[in-house]
Amino acid sequence: MFASQTTRVLSSGAIYISTTTNCKLVFGKYNAIGPRCTFITANHDVDYPGLQYTMYHRLFGDVHPGIKYNTKKHNKGSVVVGSGCWFGENVFVCPGVKIGDGAVLAAHAVITKDVESYSIVGGNPAGPIGQKKRYSDEMISFLESEEGCWFQWDEDKIKRNRQFFYTNLAETSVDEVKEIIVD
Repeated sequence: MFASQTTRVLSSGAIYISTTTNCKLVFGKYNAIGPRCTFITANHDVDYPGLQYTMYHRLFGDVHPGIKYNTKKHNKGSVVVGSGCWFGENVFVCPGVKIGDGAVLAAHAVITKDVESYSIVGGNPAGPIGQKKRYSDEMISFLESEEGCWFQWDEDKIKRNRQFFYTNLAETSVDEVKEIIVD
């Protein structure tokens, strides 16, 4: 099942989504997804002899035992994506992963574990790149506060705060940002 808080999930190409009845793919608001990204919410349970799920259906008229018994190896949990994230081209997201607000996932990254808010990750398996975070800890705390969490603003407030969206937050203090925000 695919769920989004709004229709504001933008993809520049085809994405692949594989979900099960017990796990979901949940997106926050204002995410940008590059082409050929893959989101998987279940895994093959390798403890059984047959790994091909269709074989169980074709030969036994039944589902794979990993699905039937909802094992932990099969069901690792939903994939939950925060708001304002950017997925580069061909990012692969594994089951049970939580991706925090504002995270940047570099092209071809394989996301095998949770990604902190405002982190920049890449590689296989994905890990921190460069400065590790997009902004200072102080700016991140502000962006996570009620006043600074623009993902929660209505569209009218977003439009009123055009200057905020044209401000380089990596080079601006929290006090300066607070001066620009209009209620």
